[in-house]
Amino acid sequence: MVEALYQLADMQRPAKVSELEGLTRGVFADFTKLKYWDLIKTIPDSEKWEVTDKGKEFLFHEGEIEKYRFIFNNTIQPTPEGMKNPLIKVTNISHEFISRQIVRRHSYPVGQEKQKTFF
Repeated sequence: MVEALYQLADMQRPAKVSELEGLTRGVFADFTKLKYWDLIKTIPDSEKWEVTDKGKEFLFHEGEIEKYRFIFNNTIQPTPEGMKNPLIKVTNISHEFISRQIVRRHSYPVGQEKQKTFF
């Protein structure tokens, strides 16, 4: 899901989930769950999403989120008693899943100026 969050942030505008490239079915289906960590939010009266300030902090390695969220009836529930729920940073997540498309988008030939992007 972090790959999708990177893509949405890189677009620098609200977008529909269907506009994100190369997502697996699971990531596509789970993307909107990022709202429970306040990493993304919907644009009222549209099907578009945007990255929140907290989401940007997380991507820039400045913020932490709880590893797990417990949801019942679309409402965040407290962590069950006795269960550990560590805080994680984006650096704690394996980046093996980040697609070649993202790498290509942020690569540029030696000697050329890097294009301005979110990163």
